This record gives sequence, structure tokens and C-alpha cells, in this order.
Amino acid sequence: MDHLEMLTIKDACQSISLQFGRFQDERRHDDLADLMTADACYVRLGEELQVEDFIAWIKTTTPNKTTHFVTPTAFSVVEEDIAKGVTYYTLYLYNGEEEKPYPLEGPFVVGEYHEAFARTDDGWKIQRREARIIFRKKI
Repeated sequence: MDHLEMLTIKDACQSISLQFGRFQDERRHDDLADLMTADACYVRLGEELQVEDFIAWIKTTTPNKTTHFVTPTAFSVVEEDIAKGVTYYTLYLYNGEEEKPYPLEGPFVVGEYHEAFARTDDGWKIQRREARIIFRKKI
């Protein structure tokens, strides 16, 4: 694989990771499935959810105002049909009734997405995403 192809793969995968957080913030839950392979798995709090179960679960969450900030992905594997890496994230959450700008008390969660991406006929997609919480706001 040449350098340009490697950069193209990294860019495609990082774009998916960024778009995933944006879709969550915009509550575009059905669009999340389009970013994942048909057999994708999302792991949250140690629980593995297949893509359809993840989408069903996320639709039941409280409609808080959220913003996900994600870093570029630190790749450990970049091959022709698979890529793996870690993306750090910070989640800001507001569950009140005020309008923008929302009061800010700091991040709700800081963590890591351990991600595996796969090349499909429709382009690169998330095959596995594990959200690992590193810091969490005291409740």
C-alpha cells in the first residue's frame, strides 16, 4: 500500500468517527446505522450491542442536548480492507430547559473509542466501536 492510499483510508475512517458523534448530537439515530457494517457491534459499559440493538437502545435515551468532541484517530492498523485505532472523545451534556447558549459545568464524560473499520462495497464503515469511559462527572 502506498502512502497516498494509507492517508485516504485514514481520512475516510476519521470522517466516519466525527460524523458518528455529530449524528448522535443531532439525534439522527437512523443515520448512525449507515455508518456501520451490517454485522457491526457497539460496546457500551461492557455490553455488546449489535447495530440494530444499539440503534433501538439509543432511540430510548433522554433527548438531552449533547456535543461530542473527537480527536483524530490514532491508528494501530491500516490495511487494504481493515483499519483499527483509538479516538479520544469528550462529551458535553445539558438536560435543562434553557436555550442556547447552555450553561456549562464542564464535560460529562471523557473517554476513548476503540474502533475497527472495514471496507465495504459502500465505502468504509465502523465494524466495532467500544466506548471506554476514562473520566466521568460526579453526579
